[in-house]
Amino acid sequence: MYGGLVDLNLWGIFSYNHPDSFTKNSINFYSLIHFIEYGVLGLFKIIKLSHIWIISISWEILELFLPYNWAKESWSNKVMDIFFNLTGYLTIKKFYK
Repeated sequence: MYGGLVDLNLWGIFSYNHPDSFTKNSINFYSLIHFIEYGVLGLFKIIKLSHIWIISISWEILELFLPYNWAKESWSNKVMDIFFNLTGYLTIKKFYK
């Protein structure tokens, strides 16, 4: 049990990984990767801002259940990941209309 949340274990593979901190490593090397990856998505005319929101939020939720160390991030890092995703996408959209 984590802060009143039930310990979720889906099919014995995915279990909820409660972030250890609210503010630890808000911005890191992966922030640059997020910016670049979502900037590349901005090159595709078929991908809209709503898609970026859905993909970004869904991915951050999925990371809460992935059993890998790289997926264990602070809450502020998750927020900043979404910020860098949106910034990368919108930056490329601005220059490549």
